[in-house]
Amino acid sequence: GVVTYMPNCAGLAKSLSSAAGIPVGVIAVGIPATEMSLLKPGTSNWDTKLVPAVTLAGGNVEQWVWSQGEAEALSASSYAAYASDFAALVAGFRSIGGRSDAGVYVRLIGEDTDVTVNSTTTDRAAGFRALQMSLENPSDKIWISSHPLGIPLVDNIHFTALGHIDICR
Repeated sequence: GVVTYMPNCAGLAKSLSSAAGIPVGVIAVGIPATEMSLLKPGTSNWDTKLVPAVTLAGGNVEQWVWSQGEAEALSASSYAAYASDFAALVAGFRSIGGRSDAGVYVRLIGEDTDVTVNSTTTDRAAGFRALQMSLENPSDKIWISSHPLGIPLVDNIHFTALGHIDICR
């Protein structure tokens, strides 16, 4: 089912509203340890998780925060199609959110110390962060967040509720 209240979303909404001086609502949809190819438009996760949450929130989304990528960077999965899948994701966001000009903020993946650190995992994570950075396109309202260095984590990969607020500042 859809959770209608999450304290970390309420805290983020309060922080963003205070900073922007306007009312802000935040919804969160999460599918842990899932690569982009299973999250983009046309997938079961898109149709059964994201679309219903956006519909429940009224179907009007001005800004998106995308926090995903560990599955590609920290596993044997390939991210060769990530850029094209991301383009499809942005188009899908703007379609279901009812705003063709909605901004998209991409959160860089966190540390990679949850896996055995060796040249393969270090190179994959660094390569994926570089790919994420290449997605930035301010003229199309696509921005990359600040680096996650020093942002509080629940484990070695995922941000705490306060960490999510910090990364969105």
